[in-house]
Amino acid sequence: MAKVIIKGSVDNTDIIEISDELTERYVSDARSKFMVRLNAKVKNIILLCKNIKRVDSSGASLLAEISSEIKKNGGKVFLVNCPSSVKILINFVGLEHLCEFHNSEEEVCSILNINRQDFLFSATGRALKRQITLHDTIRDKKINLQYNQTMTIASMIEFLQKQFIHLRNIDICLEIGHERLPEDATVIDIFNKYHYSQENVIKISKDDSPREDDFDLDNPTEKITDDVYTGFGTQLMESLGKNEQYGLTGEGTVVDDTTAEEMALQEQVEIKDDLLCSQEVALEVSGTLSQILEQALGRVRRVEKTLEFVLELSSSFSKTKNLKESLKRLMETIYNFEDYGYGVVLLYDRKTGKLETKCAVSNEEDSFQKTMISRRIIQDTEEKRSLMTAVHETSKRMHISIPLLSGKQLLGIIYLIGIPNKQYVREKLLMLSTITNYGALAIENAILIEELDSSLSG
Repeated sequence: MAKVIIKGSVDNTDIIEISDELTERYVSDARSKFMVRLNAKVKNIILLCKNIKRVDSSGASLLAEISSEIKKNGGKVFLVNCPSSVKILINFVGLEHLCEFHNSEEEVCSILNINRQDFLFSATGRALKRQITLHDTIRDKKINLQYNQTMTIASMIEFLQKQFIHLRNIDICLEIGHERLPEDATVIDIFNKYHYSQENVIKISKDDSPREDDFDLDNPTEKITDDVYTGFGTQLMESLGKNEQYGLTGEGTVVDDTTAEEMALQEQVEIKDDLLCSQEVALEVSGTLSQILEQALGRVRRVEKTLEFVLELSSSFSKTKNLKESLKRLMETIYNFEDYGYGVVLLYDRKTGKLETKCAVSNEEDSFQKTMISRRIIQDTEEKRSLMTAVHETSKRMHISIPLLSGKQLLGIIYLIGIPNKQYVREKLLMLSTITNYGALAIENAILIEELDSSLSG
């Protein structure tokens, strides 16, 4: 099929990439996308043709039609990296007088006196909104970040750690290629000095460089690492009855958050911790001072970041007023904390006594498959089959069910399906429970507001 993608739009000039086949079979769809831009009164089109595999007479006629309309507006179509076979056909149908052939985007931008960098950050369908594409190497995902030219690397890092929960608990840095970007560098510096492009994007990486508080007192060259999630969560999880709140199926398992490395360390350093009940901490030391500092500093940083997250979570959900917004915010917050393929929120209707789908979110499947999945789960549930059997048969990957509880009242259930992790530490399950507890409170408030509005209007 023909793929027509708007790569950017600046000063009434579009960069449009066209790939695969521009043939009679696919011309209709391609024409509709081009017409959207013509109706927007675009003046010039830079058409990237490098990935065109085949063009027939219908495709050439479409290009002639587009070029003719652009010429009426006083503009021109610029064909970049056009394959020789396509060029021959264009010349054959007499289209060469309507367009120009060039070898690179830079040539065309120079002719039109346009800054090529401005094109790189306007995403498809959102012309003139400048964005930078970043590659999150920790989760291997792309992130689009809106920017202004005076934005610094330090402010980018701060923003990313506020927006994405999985980045809060680690130190990160931004890189292009193998070069680390200094925190005082601005977006303009990135364009001018570090050769940012769509192919050479900014990478979000874990910062392994030593910091002032990361040095061992006995050995200043030894860096304290914080790679392993240990936590204050273990004691709290035990008080909640371990993992009785969660329904885990598929290939996933719940594991203790104590690694072999930590067990070896605990044989040398025994720390008796009663932080939850007392401000006094008793230490029995049989190891080195650096080992004690490593474990203590790591624990303090994790507790601080977790408390910050809980406060921000409370503030975020307190701003939601309606049910749809509350559900959307809940699923977005969970996704920022843990990837999932698709998720379904089922709420219990007290009037009908049935579960109803209120929100279905897909991050990898099309909307039809998402709808069929949620319907199947409901159907299987209503037929008195096991909830988890229904989910298990829908997907062989790891999936998790989390109840939406308000006090002792069950409001509904969240299913997260297609989770990439094979194992879960109990601390992570505790954080998921915290998110859903705040979400349940916001959902209950939204339902009460809707019922109140309905009774007043009635």
